[in-house]
Amino acid sequence: MTLRFLQATASASPDHPFRAGQIITVPSLNNDMKAWLRDGHAEIVRDDEPEMAVVGVSERAVTRKAHK
Repeated sequence: MTLRFLQATASASPDHPFRAGQIITVPSLNNDMKAWLRDGHAEIVRDDEPEMAVVGVSERAVTRKAHK
């Protein structure tokens, strides 16, 4: 199961909280993870959820200068 954090969330290591946008994969949910989901700190990432990508511009419009 894959979880995505929606906000900073305390972890078992006090000096290293989970950050918003961080994704973790776990074999099963424990009570802390269920609380994160219930409280809106994290969400389950579906297997069929499309990935987002940013694509740069592949073409650029150019106006040619007239020759005199």
